[in-house]
Amino acid sequence: MKPKILFQGDSITDCNRLHTNSGLGDGYVYLVSKELTECEIINKGISGNRVSDLWKRWKKDTIQVNPDILTIFIGINDVWHKHAYGKRFSIEKFEETYRKLIDSSLENNPKLKIILMTPFYLPFGAYKKAWNKEFDLIMNTCHQISLDYQLPLIHLHEAFQTVSMNVNQTELLYDGVHPTLLGHQLIRDEWLNLYNSIVKS
Repeated sequence: MKPKILFQGDSITDCNRLHTNSGLGDGYVYLVSKELTECEIINKGISGNRVSDLWKRWKKDTIQVNPDILTIFIGINDVWHKHAYGKRFSIEKFEETYRKLIDSSLENNPKLKIILMTPFYLPFGAYKKAWNKEFDLIMNTCHQISLDYQLPLIHLHEAFQTVSMNVNQTELLYDGVHPTLLGHQLIRDEWLNLYNSIVKS
């Protein structure tokens, strides 16, 4: 039986999955699937999702899928929607909900391997300096959850910041948030590096 790998998140994971590449979209999840042909890859990202949206659909879209490996990639919309649409944001509620995602998943399958990925930005386009406070809070929370649960964390923000020192920022992200093909290739590479270390351990 093929190992089942589930990707959960927002638009960066979604990437038009309902209309392209048999439900995998045209972003990093699809790029991963081309490398891991021996695995069953499932994309359940939904554009615009915040952590609270993940929780509302977690039973159907994660627990019932029952993956062997789960990747959680969420957070930028919690910041974006607060500033752009006035939606309520509480770092305490964000953390509580994020932990419920993990707790319920491990309760369903104690052997489940979980990979976390940090949100990211580059300082142009849609991203505004006023977002920094909430973004930093979410980053700190992701790191703390990773430590508390002893889960691997892919530091995508650091990866994008580092690569942007050598290429034009618009080559990586269209608008400071959403990746170009090169940006998705960077996410794929970071994810595969972590995945390969898990497989070998």
